[in-house]
Amino acid sequence: MPRHIPLRIYLPENCPVIQEPVTPVDENGILSSQFLLRNQLTLGDVLHQILPDLFPSPVASENNSTAAPVIHGVIPQLEMPIVWASQNLCYPDNFLHIVVLMGI
Repeated sequence: MPRHIPLRIYLPENCPVIQEPVTPVDENGILSSQFLLRNQLTLGDVLHQILPDLFPSPVASENNSTAAPVIHGVIPQLEMPIVWASQNLCYPDNFLHIVVLMGI
């Protein structure tokens, strides 16, 4: 499992790009205790941690937001494991680029 997942989040209206390394595990290589029930860190968890005002819940069914993430032109489910997304959807620069669309 990777120690860090490089991430860039693009927000609307010329907001600065958010560039954060996401850590799916703690310093001992163990998944953080808050994610042990699902046994994986999801896209919804990451967006909720970084943008809690836009993604008030990491679970899509509980999320009343009109914001939606877009990766490679597709709106993914918030339950997608972030490690899988990084391994399969990152760009050649090894960053996982996420665009946040409003009004969806």
